[in-house]
Amino acid sequence: MVSKFSRRPHLSSALYSAAGLLGSCLALPAFYASRRGRRRIWERYGNWGTLTGSVFWFHGASAGEVQGLIPLIKAVRQSNRAAKILVSVTSPSGLERAAPFADFVRLLPFDHPLWIRRALKNIECKAFIFGETELWPALLAELDRRNVPLFLVNGRLSEFSLKHYRLMGAWLRRTLSRLSLVCAANRKYQARFIDFGVDPARVLVTGNAKYDSAPSITSSQALLEQKRLFFNDDLPVLTLGSLRPGEEVIWFAALAAARKRGLCFNTVVAPRHLEKCDYFISRLNSCGLPHRHASAAPGHEAIVLLDSFGALETVYSFSDLAFIGGSLVPGFGGHNPLEAAAYGVCLALGPYCENIDDIKEQLQDKEAFTPIATQQDAEALLEKMSRRDPSLRTQGSRAREVWQENFGAGDRIMQAISKVLESKRDS
Repeated sequence: MVSKFSRRPHLSSALYSAAGLLGSCLALPAFYASRRGRRRIWERYGNWGTLTGSVFWFHGASAGEVQGLIPLIKAVRQSNRAAKILVSVTSPSGLERAAPFADFVRLLPFDHPLWIRRALKNIECKAFIFGETELWPALLAELDRRNVPLFLVNGRLSEFSLKHYRLMGAWLRRTLSRLSLVCAANRKYQARFIDFGVDPARVLVTGNAKYDSAPSITSSQALLEQKRLFFNDDLPVLTLGSLRPGEEVIWFAALAAARKRGLCFNTVVAPRHLEKCDYFISRLNSCGLPHRHASAAPGHEAIVLLDSFGALETVYSFSDLAFIGGSLVPGFGGHNPLEAAAYGVCLALGPYCENIDDIKEQLQDKEAFTPIATQQDAEALLEKMSRRDPSLRTQGSRAREVWQENFGAGDRIMQAISKVLESKRDS
């Protein structure tokens, strides 16, 4: 006789599978309605083309999560030069970030066995290494069925995620039980994974490799060369990094007010997604703020719109103040602040930082950022920057200390993964 409890995971899986198939079919018109959605859409239905052979499979939701996988991809390349690397992403924004480091880059199929098996029909997967909270039950179940080792890296369970996961109860525990190893970003997340039923022996604290990237600009000469691509003077530079729609309401109004007051500084506006460039151009125009595209020849405009992918990190190298986007309006949870902190840049963060709450706590403990919630907050910070207030440089130095404390996570993660893979080979 089958117990009531033992039937629940089976029933939940069946309902999820039916909903997933129906949802993926209904999603087709919605995806086709937008240019971004249409991009490589058939990969979401398992049409992965001629991809064949044995691969190490890495997966991250978008560009930020892929950034956290890059140190691990490099480590696999270094230890096994013949290895083929597959990187899948949920959002098209991650495709460009992954391309230089992978042999194959694909959009992740919808989470249903039909699409997943179609994508994997000619692939032998040596390991599946995925980032943060990308817990796709059907995908993990299929890979587990194929005896693929499953590694969750840069693992975190934010308060926002916990609210949803608690509703899944035993079903989530079943999914998590399939994991070979969880590399948690910190002790708080480690405890949460264990509370959800993951074997404590399989949950290690390794840090987050997303924050494990070294600055690409390492000399004052290279920094000056980068700055001259944008500006011909030596005024302070504000960078609005990974800006999301809605955040410009406060910042563009503050820029216009500062301009009226005669404050002198430069600004780089870096949209999170390039397809939003037109949106921000219209908002700059409506605020009466002259600007030019970064891809145009250097001019005298004090505002430059960054219209190329992957250039934000180098812009931080010559910035004096960096606002970290996705933190001023709800729904995004904040983006990576340590990319700017690595250069000793003073940071500004909004109140919505659920996705980076661990790093925000570390920054807060060192008083290494300035909180921003209103136009008045932004104006006060711009006034400080324009007169080169030394307190901003002090904050930037403290932020760099936080970056240094988080450096090395990639090595720790790969050491843990290697031990698991070696034990599986020996068994």
